[in-house]
Amino acid sequence: MKWLEIIELRAAVNIGHDLINRLIVDALEEMPNVNQIVVYINGRVETDWSIHLKHESVTVDALGSKVGRQLKEILREFGLVNHTVWINKEMSN
Repeated sequence: MKWLEIIELRAAVNIGHDLINRLIVDALEEMPNVNQIVVYINGRVETDWSIHLKHESVTVDALGSKVGRQLKEILREFGLVNHTVWINKEMSN
């Protein structure tokens, strides 16, 4: 089953790409089970981040993966965080 975690951060200050990258790399070293990570920054608000963790597994934890929950807790230090889990539902004709 394919599923996606989205962790959105509205940082109080601009924390920069280097810090976000280091936090993600550190979290992944402990939990290397994420298939893909894509990081976005808002085009108009440079302190808004969206981190997408793409997974493929037999089961989905509605609260997110361990690495997703860990990133959520780490990022709370910098501002408001929203963490959601999305399950891919294949569309058929």
